Amino acid sequence: MSTTISGLTTMDYSSLFSSSSTSGSSSTSSLDSSLYDYASIKNGSYGKLMNAYYAKNSSTAKTSDDITKEVKNDALVKSDANALKSAADALVKTGSESKFSLTDIKDKAGNTTKGYDYDAIYKAVKSFAEEYNSTLDSAGESESTSVLRRTLSMTNATDKNANLLGKVGITIGEDNKLEVDEKTLKSADINDLKSLFSGVGSYAYNISSKASMISDAATSEMQKMSNYSATGSYSSASAIGNLYDGIV
Repeated sequence: MSTTISGLTTMDYSSLFSSSSTSGSSSTSSLDSSLYDYASIKNGSYGKLMNAYYAKNSSTAKTSDDITKEVKNDALVKSDANALKSAADALVKTGSESKFSLTDIKDKAGNTTKGYDYDAIYKAVKSFAEEYNSTLDSAGESESTSVLRRTLSMTNATDKNANLLGKVGITIGEDNKLEVDEKTLKSADINDLKSLFSGVGSYAYNISSKASMISDAATSEMQKMSNYSATGSYSSASAIGNLYDGIV
């Protein structure tokens, strides 16, 4: 498979990853299929991934400043991903806590009727989009292939829901960030909104899971960096692996 992304020279990059699987042909097949996810990112993360691959055999040790910078950034990734998970979980809730349950709505004349609180729904979705975009920003600066891979998986999940997101006023920008049109969302079909954001199996439920995995990857990277020695190796058996261990 050949592709050109963000100005990179067209090349067959699937072969670069053929040796990274140690779990047999089924794992290799799964890895090969996941490579298509990388083509969907447009914010420079693909280039970082390729650089990380070639850096795995580098003999140049990281400086203390390098390690400090990476740890700080991955701490930010973890914080942003956790905030995204919380925002997604607030939408996913069902029952009495659901943003998508019928409630008492007062009109301008003071009359009360049963309806959906679109103001509350918009605020929750807007918060979700903001946390999603913040996670993209911080994760895009990460040097961890594990963080990048999980972020790419998240953007791929969003791309798969692009049509339905568009119906409720949420568009995906060229930088993969979400933009919410208040007027369109507040006039959207409640069933479309529920399908995207409410309950197990929804888009928001999926993003909550992806955010949790991004946070876990950032945590693992921070722990690994704390065991990085001046010789360019890892001093703890729990952190063993090369700089490309996030791909498996």
